[in-house]
Amino acid sequence: MSALLEGRANPNATDTKKETPLHLSMALRESDLDVEVGCGVKIINLEKKPQWNGRFGGVMDARVVKGGGTEVRWPVQVDGEDSACVLLKEQNLQRLPNETLQLLLEARADVNLGNVLIGPERTLLHEAARLGDTVLAEHLLCAQACVDKADKKMGLSALHLAARGKHHGIVRLLLEARADRHKLTLVERPLWSWQKQMVPSRYTGFA
Repeated sequence: MSALLEGRANPNATDTKKETPLHLSMALRESDLDVEVGCGVKIINLEKKPQWNGRFGGVMDARVVKGGGTEVRWPVQVDGEDSACVLLKEQNLQRLPNETLQLLLEARADVNLGNVLIGPERTLLHEAARLGDTVLAEHLLCAQACVDKADKKMGLSALHLAARGKHHGIVRLLLEARADRHKLTLVERPLWSWQKQMVPSRYTGFA
């Protein structure tokens, strides 16, 4: 991805569902995401070549199963190495959700775009609030995410979703970013109706 962005690939290009690379990168944030052909990885906990730990690479071909099916290795092209792919154990490879996110944000990917699947007015900040993903929310707010943008279906802002999901850390982040705590949904439901006592009054302004 870094090579494509350095070659001036458009970080806001969309597919037929109006999904951008930033939308698609959300799949990388699934905790149980498997290594697969074509994915970027970081090398971790390697004992024989510890100097490679922390290095990045790409999985170039299908996995190789050894040890009677108990050991899985993947052919990885390590960045900065001119040699051919090396077979590395699956437990020594880590997917790159935050690194991919950072690359796209540095390339000025638009964090306020919706798509056909989540809705044109629903942004990744909504998704971060719904999932309770504090790291994602922090990155999006630093990239000028629109903190009070509401979806068209119910008029929910990111703060509404964070409060409904009782994601205390996200609520604090959004309020520190000056999210509107008095904003109503389309059914005129106030924020405090979900959980008045979910965070101390110094954060919410509630009595």
